[in-house]
Amino acid sequence: MRLDQLMALPVDPQARLSLQRQLLAGSQPLRGAIELLFSTAQLSADCLAEAAERCDWSGALDLLRDLVPLVDTMAVMAPDQAEEFWSAYATLIGQLMPPLQAALQREGEDALAPDAAAGLCADLVTLLRPLQQQSFPLPHWIPVQERQLVRRGALAAHQHVRQSRSEAASRQALGLALRLAELENPIPPWVARLCWQLLMPLLRKIQRAEPLEPAAVAELLGWLQRFPFEEATAPRARSLASRALHILEVIAPDLEGLRPRPQPDAPQAAPDVSAAQIAENRPARLVLLPAGAEGASELLDLGPLLRQLEGGDLLGAGPKGVDQLLDDFCWHLAGTTAARPASETLLESLEPQWQEGLRLSSDACGLLAYAAAAWQRRLGERIDPLPPSDWHDGLLVELTADELAVLAPLTAHPDGLRDGLAELRRLHHDTEFWTRRQELPWMAIPPPQEALRRLHVDQGFYALSHDPLTTLCRWGEDAIAALLASDPWTDDAAVLGHWIALAQELVGLGRGPLPPLGQPPLAEQLLAEFSGLELVYVGDRSEAVATAHRAGQLFRGRPFGLRCLAAPDSRYPRRPAASLSESLEALLGAVEGLYRQRPFAVLLADCGAYRLPLMHRVHQRYGVSCLSSALPMADWLGNDAASPSTRE
Repeated sequence: MRLDQLMALPVDPQARLSLQRQLLAGSQPLRGAIELLFSTAQLSADCLAEAAERCDWSGALDLLRDLVPLVDTMAVMAPDQAEEFWSAYATLIGQLMPPLQAALQREGEDALAPDAAAGLCADLVTLLRPLQQQSFPLPHWIPVQERQLVRRGALAAHQHVRQSRSEAASRQALGLALRLAELENPIPPWVARLCWQLLMPLLRKIQRAEPLEPAAVAELLGWLQRFPFEEATAPRARSLASRALHILEVIAPDLEGLRPRPQPDAPQAAPDVSAAQIAENRPARLVLLPAGAEGASELLDLGPLLRQLEGGDLLGAGPKGVDQLLDDFCWHLAGTTAARPASETLLESLEPQWQEGLRLSSDACGLLAYAAAAWQRRLGERIDPLPPSDWHDGLLVELTADELAVLAPLTAHPDGLRDGLAELRRLHHDTEFWTRRQELPWMAIPPPQEALRRLHVDQGFYALSHDPLTTLCRWGEDAIAALLASDPWTDDAAVLGHWIALAQELVGLGRGPLPPLGQPPLAEQLLAEFSGLELVYVGDRSEAVATAHRAGQLFRGRPFGLRCLAAPDSRYPRRPAASLSESLEALLGAVEGLYRQRPFAVLLADCGAYRLPLMHRVHQRYGVSCLSSALPMADWLGNDAASPSTRE
């Protein structure tokens, strides 16, 4: 049968595709088959588009998987067109990404199960590999999308592991986590911890000498070869991995070709030194340990103080109690002992306890914020810097109290905000209420209604009159998705208290591990690194920023392109549309128009309550870098400020 006769058959596209594949399977890869190959590849692309429209992700990925050998064969038969063929394959994946990423982001009843989300991410990462093996330049979005997929897949798979305790899920999660460790440079501490948490149960099987198939041993050897040993800070972890390698050599002597690269030797026995000398070499840490946990001389444990607070001793467990505890700790601390940042060690000690059900009151979060500030102030230059945040290909977000103060109760008990929103609606014309700011202690978390008032007045949030909670929940979903996918930072201990309040709810809902807090780049460094890029600024002072750019005040090297959009003016009492959701869609449409006109690489979001949803959607859609700070970015763009985090 000729191809034109085959195409004339009255069958649906899927049946035609199946028939053409059967014909290809029976034909030799000769020049005469090239027309059939082209037709089958085009038909596969059409079926793929239909599957994506139906949200049939499994079917779409099956079609992509079957398309790879077709494209590979076409590239061999017509090598001068190989780049064109693989570029068309990349375009298909690129078209599939936005709706699939949206599906992965869905929450509530429509959310994908963790195992399904992890499987989709793992499959897509596998389907990107043929492109990465080509010699021609890759589309710019492929590394960005791979990093997003690997990160999201690793987190989803880890959530599935906690729910199912399945070994197959552990293996999938570990593969994704190790790939994420390969993509990140430097490797974030939480990624190294996640790799180790997933690898440990498998290593224990080796140590218990449980019977294993050679294939399983080979797989474990491969994982150990890829494991980021240098980031596993616990010496016990390195020692355990080294012993497991020796055991593997005994139980799998025939797998010589799969032996991992030599790793650093296990730590040698320590010389005979005093306990004080050993303690002096360990950095001081501010932590909150579980009741009954063994402490150490380098640990300042806030647990007893918080238990006093829970018992009602507000005076003894307040700021004075923290200061006294810190005075005593510093008195006994060796003069050369270094210290780690309070935010890093507090969150490291709290996250495992949140997973076990620990919940802190708002007073406790405020006390931790005060303790973190006191720690930073007292230990000063001894404190190691936080790891530098990377703004390339991701979201760099300074945390703000106004957003976090609403997101924490919204995540914990959404319906608990319904009455507060109704009261705000009832008081819409009460100017005195809206302009009267409730004064609170510096580290205190405002009550929900005051937090909502500030979000409206200071950040420009506004909701549907008849259903304000729906608008707030939609905003919250996008905001949290942005935060979890970001490199967050703050230099304000009070904001750290707000972040702790939200973080415990996210971890309790299985949405950890949390992204670690980092140190943002200096303003001068950012402006220098913008050289040659195309930027878009969205904010209240777009004209001022555009004027500074036209005058050349922003350049610290080669010029960069900058286009500016005005943010919606929706601070109380202004309501430019029915709700923030409608204003956000209009803003996204304007940003999309700029991208179609000329693609940009960086989005600067300086637009209050719109910033996190905007960053999340734009990064998800285009893979561009997104940056936002708490202070107006227009205050430091082009000025001689030392850093976007500079405070008065």
